[in-house]
Amino acid sequence: MISNLFFSAKLHEGGEAYEKILTLWLNTTWGILSMLLYREETRGPFSELSIPQWRLLPILDVYSLDRETVEKLVTAFDSCAEKSLRRIPRQFSSDPRRVDPVRLELDLRFLKAVDPGLDDKKIRDGLLKIYGAVNRFLNTWIG
Repeated sequence: MISNLFFSAKLHEGGEAYEKILTLWLNTTWGILSMLLYREETRGPFSELSIPQWRLLPILDVYSLDRETVEKLVTAFDSCAEKSLRRIPRQFSSDPRRVDPVRLELDLRFLKAVDPGLDDKKIRDGLLKIYGAVNRFLNTWIG
């Protein structure tokens, strides 16, 4: 996303670990979809998120996570932090071969950190279906 301003968030505790987890969450497909759902469309593909909209944004409750999950999510953040994602519309595709591999890795790592018992193949297949739907939405919205 491109912005001419930024918003900051202050956490009461947890420090850098919780900051990384919130950053990871906002960069998952669910974080992106949350922002898209709460946006105010201004003109064509341009949108605005104001302070009241940010306050309504559903986010992960980092304070409810156990220590093991926190460590796994921080590891997931660290493993993806230096990797470049494509522009948002190009991250998603109905064709699994065209999905951004960093997008898939980020979402897979997030889900596995939250629930390590999930089946990798089922998660991957489910994510690819979601990516197809997101791709259709983005193509309809921005053409």
